[in-house]
Amino acid sequence: MGYETSTLPPQDPAAKPAAPFKGLALTVRDHYGKALHQYLMRRLRGTHHVRDLEQEVYLRLLRVASAELVRDPQAYMYRIASHVVYEFKQRAAQERVTFDSEAVADWEERPQDVSSDPLADQLSAERELQRALSSLQPQWRAAFILHMRDGLTHAEVAQRLKISAHTVKKHMFRAFLAMRSATQARERQG
Repeated sequence: MGYETSTLPPQDPAAKPAAPFKGLALTVRDHYGKALHQYLMRRLRGTHHVRDLEQEVYLRLLRVASAELVRDPQAYMYRIASHVVYEFKQRAAQERVTFDSEAVADWEERPQDVSSDPLADQLSAERELQRALSSLQPQWRAAFILHMRDGLTHAEVAQRLKISAHTVKKHMFRAFLAMRSATQARERQG
């Protein structure tokens, strides 16, 4: 008994298949990838683990043996994503806390370095930031705030301020330098 050879014609590597079957994971990625990313960002509050968890969702979708059984791919994706987020949060809650004995010994030697009132520290830091921002030139401050607080890109800041993106980069650089020197000067004083 011999083995039968395939009756399929040889494939040309440069030619694309006419209507390729996409797996469930690819279909979900193509149609709902952005929604999945936003879902995970909301559930994890913008942590750096979002991309990893996205990959875990796609990996689980790849494991589905029969994609025809999935009636609603979007709902199935969200269900898997909710399980992935739940498992991630469970693992994070169960992780052991590392203990640095050198840091504790350091603290025992200099306990006066530790602040006793976190609210006062936060207010002090906010006042210091406000002072440093008010010392900036108006264009530098505007570019800095639009980029850092509002999350605009350099191009968006340039469009908003009606200046070039290159000028925005220069303003940002100068603002960073001025903020750093103001902060360092206050640290030397106090």
